[in-house]
Amino acid sequence: MNDTPHRRPDAGTLIGRMEWVAPRGAIMDGDRRYLMLRADVLMGIFREMPAELRGPAMEAFAASVGKHGGRSAKAYLEAGGNRPQELLETIARYSRELGWGCWRVIAHDGEAIEVTVENSPFAEGFGPAPDPVCHAIVGMLQAVGTLVFGQPASVVEACCAAQQGVDRCIFRVVPAAARVDADASRAEERRAS
Repeated sequence: MNDTPHRRPDAGTLIGRMEWVAPRGAIMDGDRRYLMLRADVLMGIFREMPAELRGPAMEAFAASVGKHGGRSAKAYLEAGGNRPQELLETIARYSRELGWGCWRVIAHDGEAIEVTVENSPFAEGFGPAPDPVCHAIVGMLQAVGTLVFGQPASVVEACCAAQQGVDRCIFRVVPAAARVDADASRAEERRAS
């Protein structure tokens, strides 16, 4: 049996960087191992879970993606010469290649990032839901936002394709300090009225 990893010829892409190591049953990008898994299998874990456990489990999923996916994002930032805009373009491109849907990323002068995701595997895999379910994307965007802003980022999934009548997921990424300031301003406005 040949132990030589098989690298795809798609230069300049994540798939081109990956190695399929058949004897080990591994898909690798450097020292980062990937896994191919059906979206309904992954998200079915959350759907099958009792409702009171689902929120904390999805938050843990976001935290794990932020931590481990953040390492990948940091490697991509460094490979791109530490240019935040290039990182955003790379993340949008790689997300598509990984099957995380089609991402459209718009940065607003270092103050906010808006991300629209069409065909989210997380929304599709979970199925109809009253609340957003794309916690993995939230976690990845927290990591990416932190790298882009140079400080912790806050992410809100404003709407999700899993929700009735919604056909895409929309996320807003801001520096966490800006969200705290905005929340405090809104609270002050409510007290004043």
